[in-house]
Amino acid sequence: MKFFKLFSFIFLCLFSDIDPEINQASTPTTVAQTQTLTIDSIQWGKIIVNTSSDSQAKFKDCICTPQGAKAWDWGITGMSHNPGIGIAEVKDLVDQTDVFVLSRGVDLVLQVQPAVVDYLKKAGKTVMVARTINKPDYDITVPGTAVYEYNKLVQEGKRVVGLFHSTC
Repeated sequence: MKFFKLFSFIFLCLFSDIDPEINQASTPTTVAQTQTLTIDSIQWGKIIVNTSSDSQAKFKDCICTPQGAKAWDWGITGMSHNPGIGIAEVKDLVDQTDVFVLSRGVDLVLQVQPAVVDYLKKAGKTVMVARTINKPDYDITVPGTAVYEYNKLVQEGKRVVGLFHSTC
């Protein structure tokens, strides 16, 4: 299994449009929110988050909360595409929000465990599960995509947490 994960990572890095500037060393792990935190753009392997009126941060995968944005490190909980997002990924975020937007990646490879949706609903949260964004155009204004719905909810003044996967 470890070999498969390593092979997959190397394959993605070599054969995708991942921005080499995006890595743990060059990307801040947490960006505090100073105003409305929205996603400005997304490409394969790169999410640009507006952190203030004149500042942006780049991430490969990220978690956006009312308190700010941070890199989403799957290794912390041992998450993988399948079984996918589980309770461990959201349990520390429950008190920060009323709404969760869980993205499934650009190609819908990332799964969301049914137990996590049940857990969040039992906690009184609204849950949306959607494709991160449509390709090949990566248009953030397409309704129904996770990025569009997250930005819309934030602009409406809702307390939203978004987990965004920028590849597969």
